Amino acid sequence: MELYDLEPDRDSPLPLQRSLQSHNRSPYQVCIVDSRFRCALEDSGTSEDIGSHADASENYRFTESETAFTNGDCFRFRSPSPSTVYSDRTVSLTWTNVRVTSRTLYESFLPRCCRSKPVKERQLLYGVNGCAKPGNLLAIIGARGSGKSTLLQTLSFRRSDGIVIEGTVMANGETADSSMASLMAYIQEDDLFLPSLTVREHLQIQALLRMTNNTLDKDRSKKVEDMLEESELMECANSLVGDLERTGHGISLENRKRLSIATELLTNPPVLFHDEPTKGLETAMALNVLQELKDLASIGHTVVCSFERASSQLYELFDSVMLLAEGRCVYFGLRQSAVDFFSLHGHTCPAYYCPADYFRHILQLLPGMENQCRQRIEGLCNSFDNSHFGWRAYEQRQDETFKARVRRSSSVKERIGNCKKKMYNTDWCTQLTTLLWRHFIILRRRLRLFQLQFLHVMVISLLVGAAYFKIAHTQTGIQGVVALFFVVIVLQSCDTLFSSIVHLQYELPLVRHERKIGLYNEDTYLIARYLIEVPGSIVYPILSGSIVYWMAGLDPGGLKFLIFIGVVILVANAGSSFGLFLSVLTPNQTAKAITLAVFVLPVLTLGGFLINIRSIPVYLRWLEHLSWFKYAFEALNVNQWKDVGKIGDCRNHTRLPCVETSEQLFDQYHLNKENLITDFVALIGLCVGFQLLSLVVMLIRKGSK
Repeated sequence: MELYDLEPDRDSPLPLQRSLQSHNRSPYQVCIVDSRFRCALEDSGTSEDIGSHADASENYRFTESETAFTNGDCFRFRSPSPSTVYSDRTVSLTWTNVRVTSRTLYESFLPRCCRSKPVKERQLLYGVNGCAKPGNLLAIIGARGSGKSTLLQTLSFRRSDGIVIEGTVMANGETADSSMASLMAYIQEDDLFLPSLTVREHLQIQALLRMTNNTLDKDRSKKVEDMLEESELMECANSLVGDLERTGHGISLENRKRLSIATELLTNPPVLFHDEPTKGLETAMALNVLQELKDLASIGHTVVCSFERASSQLYELFDSVMLLAEGRCVYFGLRQSAVDFFSLHGHTCPAYYCPADYFRHILQLLPGMENQCRQRIEGLCNSFDNSHFGWRAYEQRQDETFKARVRRSSSVKERIGNCKKKMYNTDWCTQLTTLLWRHFIILRRRLRLFQLQFLHVMVISLLVGAAYFKIAHTQTGIQGVVALFFVVIVLQSCDTLFSSIVHLQYELPLVRHERKIGLYNEDTYLIARYLIEVPGSIVYPILSGSIVYWMAGLDPGGLKFLIFIGVVILVANAGSSFGLFLSVLTPNQTAKAITLAVFVLPVLTLGGFLINIRSIPVYLRWLEHLSWFKYAFEALNVNQWKDVGKIGDCRNHTRLPCVETSEQLFDQYHLNKENLITDFVALIGLCVGFQLLSLVVMLIRKGSK
């Protein structure tokens, strides 16, 4: 180790830089000792990075860490890395008396002004205080239901409907609001990825959506490669993300956690929140993931994580801890002092016992002893507020706020001023082309699924065609032809409807998350999804309809065949659009099944084949206007029988209801032969209408959040 004295009246670090560059050694550490700077060159493998360079060919520009102040802390430097947070971008957070209340309202379609008062209120957080600063890893520890995730969502301004928040959150000494979300990254407990993308493709698409249009393609590609290298994902970069829980194939859970972190680091956010980063991981994997978060904190990010359980190895990596129980802060401060606080109040952690496990044991609610446990928790909270530990935490918050104000070179609100002007990082065309590319990759990876779907279409179509093969256009064949039309409509509708629901159940959770953080607009996603599915919603109906039409021996006229195929295509698109609307309307599969029965059965029954429209009660007759079965059934029958004069002779068919002319057939099923164009327009309207309703539902849910 070599020591160098610097002039105490010199503010610039350039003499230090020149001295160290002459030795060409890094990393190194600068400490404040007796108001004079001394430099200690170290050869340790670990280092913290708070530096950057303007150009690769220029000398490094070293800057001071946010954690370095005149209280004896150290300035830490390292050679720059792509994820470095520079000193003028670091953000310190302080929160005071944060109270969160959940209010449950009566479900009602009445206007908000006419709704009744909340029927239930639940206090989630009770006046929680704390702070998080760059260079430190803050761990929020507590049992399930203690308020960890609620606090993270509150600090990151990811608020849910029905939540009332009180208190003050400050960033660098300034009152923070929802606009601060652009400087924060929130990684939720469950990883959301599309299984059909590789790790590199996922990051490339996220880079296109998250990074501004001003970013050059080469810089964007370099950022992706740097993230793969830093997150140690290069070995699995070309592997499919997959889904281990459902299919058993894909990257490991540890790599999924790393990929979640790498995704958020594409935009280099100063503040990083991570909910349960080690959940489900083995000890070694959890240690690797937390070490990565620790490294991010050491290079200047403000990192806040929540933990329900933490091993001794993980606990040693924490800089500060906050213990929550029943929505109250039991302790906040340095990791090393937590054991002393509990020991002072009669809860001494046994030797060789994990402190985090011991704290969880002390703060948990035991069955049959809930009241005693709550009293103990309340006593510890009051003791902390009135002890020197509580005063130290208070002084730390005040000190951090003051230092952030003094050392800030620019206001946080000035830095996010440009973000307020533009709602999205990319323009509409970039969003659309990126989503189209993502959907195209997914469809290409589903080649085997397309083969199975092609086989399914061929088999079903051949079976239906064989059942109605060369059906005679006579008195005995009328019922068969009419039934064939209804069967074709049901098959095409159900096929696309259920296929849409199945595919969207894996995609919509990710879409909701991406829309919430502002990666793209709702209409962009719907248009991209519709455009990429147009070939499938046209090719398969044409193939299926052609097989059935010619095997059944329907009218050989070319125009009539084209009209038949057109109706079948519109029916398939109506089913797909209704599946999309149903998916965005209902939150889970159980609700989808119930809603499907409630919606589909009435419109299917009112299609015109199972019951005569004139037999429907007046108060239900309005539902027929929402039934694409009804319009398609009428269009197909009019197309087939309109130009047929006399169908058959009734003299030898006394056992069946006899229909001699097409006019009698139309009257029997209450069809209007002049409504062919109207039916086409109605089918197109339903396809577009369900798409628009899906957009409205997505916008309403986004607004409610």
